[in-house]
Amino acid sequence: MTFDELKSQIQSCGFDEVRVNNNDFFEGVIPKKNLEGLNVKLGSIFGPLAWPSENKVSNEMDNIIKNFGGIMPGQSFYFTHIANCPVFAMLWPWGDKEHITVKIGRKT
Repeated sequence: MTFDELKSQIQSCGFDEVRVNNNDFFEGVIPKKNLEGLNVKLGSIFGPLAWPSENKVSNEMDNIIKNFGGIMPGQSFYFTHIANCPVFAMLWPWGDKEHITVKIGRKT
């Protein structure tokens, strides 16, 4: 799977808004009603959540998390490698409990 294919699969989950979509990063807003389908797709691509998890995040993951402002309770972080390139997904629920910001990126 390429990063573009990953983004294409994720975008099919029903985003209300796409904020950024370039070669290395995607950011959009998805309604909570579409979250279950998004999590199924993310799990099939990335595997289980990297955070929250019983496992400690690696230094590589920690650096990515810090570069994007950290992770707070209620937020999620997925991580994998595609073609030896670190790829991540971050889900940040809104205070309105109806929307989630989704950030998907790769470090080249």
